[in-house]
Amino acid sequence: MRLIKGRDMNRTAKNFASVATLAAVIGLIAAIPASAATPSYPLQKGYYGKRYCELMLVKLQSNPLLHVEVWNSYGLNDCPTNAWGTSVTTAGLQSIATANGMDSVAINGPRWWTFDQAGAIIGTNIKTLGSVQMRQFAVLDLAAPPVNWTGTTVQRTTTFIWNKGTYSRVLTAPDGHKYLMQSYTTMVSSKVTEKSLNTLASGSKPLMKLPAGWSYKATKLTKQFKLVAGGTMTVLQDNLKNSYSQIS
Repeated sequence: MRLIKGRDMNRTAKNFASVATLAAVIGLIAAIPASAATPSYPLQKGYYGKRYCELMLVKLQSNPLLHVEVWNSYGLNDCPTNAWGTSVTTAGLQSIATANGMDSVAINGPRWWTFDQAGAIIGTNIKTLGSVQMRQFAVLDLAAPPVNWTGTTVQRTTTFIWNKGTYSRVLTAPDGHKYLMQSYTTMVSSKVTEKSLNTLASGSKPLMKLPAGWSYKATKLTKQFKLVAGGTMTVLQDNLKNSYSQIS
């Protein structure tokens, strides 16, 4: 992920780049138990492995520090490589920021989903940013940029489902809280692929740099797992910018 500045920014704002950590997450708090009723929106299948990308349009303000619009390509296109490439050049991002009256644009993608089904209440505001058509996915006001390995509470009304036979990739924090991977990205390393996800923290030179007390485990599910967020969810990212939702 890169941050392109539209005007001079203070040191804290320059660190905003890590906010793209929120990209596909848009949620908070512990998940509602799997037995909870699914909210009244349709579930769609076929998410696993599907590619998407996001742009986060940032406006500096005084309190809270950052006003962020999250725009997401999923459901409109698969973030075509050529269109994405021309959109995220320095000139392209500067043009997007200027056209939308924002101070900067942060890149979050491309990314790939790791669950099988999903449903959500999403916005209807659609526009073309650069050369990629996107939908406004969320609006965030942040007091400070988020950092890797730190949970952030955001608004989310979604249902994510991992089918039987799908791998769950779970981070466990020192305090016992667990976070389930919902998407992965090649933004930090091109070695992060669907085939490598189960062993990111393994081997003599693991790609994932686990902080002290953290663990990572991949398990093939023996039954379906449902994660329902009825308004909020806690999310975080690892050092590779893979995104997770808190499940316990």
